[in-house]
Amino acid sequence: MQFGHNDQKETSGVTLEQYKANLKKFADEVKSAGATPILLTPLTRRVFSGSKVVQSLAEQRTATIAVAEANSVKFADLNIASENYVNAIGKTAASKYNLADGDWTHLNEWGGAVFARIVSDIIVAKYPEVEFAVKKNETLSAFIKAGKAA
Repeated sequence: MQFGHNDQKETSGVTLEQYKANLKKFADEVKSAGATPILLTPLTRRVFSGSKVVQSLAEQRTATIAVAEANSVKFADLNIASENYVNAIGKTAASKYNLADGDWTHLNEWGGAVFARIVSDIIVAKYPEVEFAVKKNETLSAFIKAGKAA
């Protein structure tokens, strides 16, 4: 489960404490349904300042990790993994994942595939027991790991 972008907006009316309470509630609901929740920190926005991505979701990242740790819920740090990848490939390559020209938050279909691969890879690396549920794409994983645009 991953949230953060819309909750972060001032117009959302969601405080950081409400964000944390919502994450806990969702994780509890997943547990009560007999499944295992994995909280993801938010995907980076691909907004650059010079040659580096602006870290705009630090509070949501920290809050997600805090909720996971306080409630014995699995988590993976998509925020840092996606930020590292986008920094490695640069703004021009990262722009090819935009849903629309100038939209540095939403992903087009290929961008969705690339960042879903990052999610799969970081979850399997942290929790190998879920590997059975993930379809491998060693070529795409290798590009990402090498910091090359896919």
